[in-house]
Amino acid sequence: MQRPPGSRRPIATRAAIALLLLAGCATAPPTEWTVVRVRDGDSVIIECAGLRVPARFADLDAPELGEPGGPEAKRLVEEIFLGKPIRFRQVAIDRYNRPLIHVLDPPLPGQRPRRLKD
Repeated sequence: MQRPPGSRRPIATRAAIALLLLAGCATAPPTEWTVVRVRDGDSVIIECAGLRVPARFADLDAPELGEPGGPEAKRLVEEIFLGKPIRFRQVAIDRYNRPLIHVLDPPLPGQRPRRLKD
């Protein structure tokens, strides 16, 4: 069935596609995962093999950009992650159908470094 021009896939369909693509990228070497954009102190855009997916840190609840500390939280996440490879484990999907990720490397601020297994 052809969709009308400008229509979008249902949210459930987009979420399912993102999950399938994330699952496929999960077997890629960690250096293929890169943070390409920081939205705020706990949300980023990650890229694997040309696919960009919005994600949220599962272990961090930062203030929103309009709240006190929000811009500083975003700058800190940019310093640590922007343009750099990351390793993570997906732990859930949030209410906006974004993967919730537990970052393994580099560690989040306040998180103890973990020994990584390849």
